[in-house]
Amino acid sequence: PDIDSLSNVKIDFNNKEYTADISAVPIGTSIYKTNGEGSICRFYDDQGKEIAFDISSLTTDDIYAMLTLITETNINTNGIKIIIEPINSQGKGGNQI
Repeated sequence: PDIDSLSNVKIDFNNKEYTADISAVPIGTSIYKTNGEGSICRFYDDQGKEIAFDISSLTTDDIYAMLTLITETNINTNGIKIIIEPINSQGKGGNQI
């Protein structure tokens, strides 16, 4: 959803914290066509590269993640989705891992 009052989003993935860049979902993209208007968070490492995790060999018991939303006001978290986009070995988005 579009969360104008959201000032920061962090994810702790396997005990390492990452901060997101928040932007509007671009019109015309597949995510816009599927979910409509809203905000998207992309997480980057210390070198400014968008993070990707190799979870192909992990089980759900091996993965720990906590998403933290930071805002000055109460927000309705209904409608917030975490979407994991698989990428192929060339680092391109898609449905092939």
